[in-house]
Amino acid sequence: MSSLVDKRREIRQVVLEAITQGRARLQTIQATSKKITVDELFEETPATLAEGWAVTELFHVKQGVTWGGKECETIFVVDSAKASGLEAELIRKTIGGRDIEPWVIKWEGDHLVFPYIASGGKWIKAFLHPSLGGSDALDFSFVIDQFERGKDFAKRLDFRIAKGIVNHPRIASYLVHYYEKLSKREFEGKTLSDYNKSWYEYHRSREPDLLFAPKIVGKRMMKTPTYALDNVGYLPRDSVMAFIPKNKISEVKEKLKEVIKSQLVSDEDVFKFILAFLNSDLFAELLAKRRAKKRGGYPIVDESMLARFIIPKPTSKHAEEIEKILRGDFSSVNLRDLYATSETERRLTEYSTTSQE
Repeated sequence: MSSLVDKRREIRQVVLEAITQGRARLQTIQATSKKITVDELFEETPATLAEGWAVTELFHVKQGVTWGGKECETIFVVDSAKASGLEAELIRKTIGGRDIEPWVIKWEGDHLVFPYIASGGKWIKAFLHPSLGGSDALDFSFVIDQFERGKDFAKRLDFRIAKGIVNHPRIASYLVHYYEKLSKREFEGKTLSDYNKSWYEYHRSREPDLLFAPKIVGKRMMKTPTYALDNVGYLPRDSVMAFIPKNKISEVKEKLKEVIKSQLVSDEDVFKFILAFLNSDLFAELLAKRRAKKRGGYPIVDESMLARFIIPKPTSKHAEEIEKILRGDFSSVNLRDLYATSETERRLTEYSTTSQE
């Protein structure tokens, strides 16, 4: 049976043509066993039909890392005091959704024990060792010496550390202390070995570009817009969506320079301009219409949703308002006015208003 999404795709073009030609008069359309409103029907179309850039044109949108497993947060997320006793190379400053407020990150000192090193644009396990032929020094499924036979994992680890084949021995000892809990984790009915992962690995470690700075970060589930600028390079956890800039973001910078007639436009100015719209009532309207919701009715912000939100192209007509935005004076700017209304949008707005009367 076709889903509601499939139905929308099938009839969207027909309905658009009917509206623009003035032939549509009904407020609801029979799409499945229930009636849906025109707003619901067009949930997958751009939230604002205007000249500009979809968020996904400007950014790679990526979810933060997740270790997986119940009650494992206290193993991988540690405070500054505990982090200071471990090798700094595998410790990352981290943020979750609770650390993000509109415009600001309130980091509370959390660090992530992250057993990976970056190589060739990917994460590789930090305990691979050349003397083992590139095998994992924390893989206890094989015996490297007769001494290990009959010994528990802690003693086997001590032996391997003494042999000099364990990089980052303090973090290795820390993780082995939790071997039983970490090794028994399951994800979607599969074990770590089913995923070809070592017992201490993350379920989804993502890619090193999550550490990029500056980047925009936001909550993955939110009822109100909650976005901020990360100038530090935090490693976000899975409750966070990170916006990693694409090359196309340079177009925004050049348009801002052109409009305000100044070459003194910084990268931070560009992010400030974009954040003004992401944290606005306009984005709140998009959230309110989002039907794919989870716990507590929180809308899930994902790439498909962000592809529908347009950052408007700066124009000389709005130079004064744009200068205010770059100064941080948002209260006196009606951001909706910065969108150039298209003929199609005007017709849709007129139709929506007429159909509700």
